[in-house]
Amino acid sequence: LERDSDQKINMKAESDALIVSGLIALLVRLYSGTPSKDILAFDAKAFLHKIGVTDALSAQRSNGLNAMLQRIHDFASACATQ
Repeated sequence: LERDSDQKINMKAESDALIVSGLIALLVRLYSGTPSKDILAFDAKAFLHKIGVTDALSAQRSNGLNAMLQRIHDFASACATQ
């Protein structure tokens, strides 16, 4: 995760696991190039539930997804206060 000169959050990530790579791709599309205030205002968990992602994941994958979302939220929160 990084913040660019326009105060937008950009992210890069990768995984060897296909399902995790798909989750990462989804999060990159949702968040990359987005201002931190918009990231903080967006309810990603509700969105992912609405489109059926959370219901399709095992408990372990859900925990990993929640950890990624928390890291993004924490980073955006730190950037918003700077």
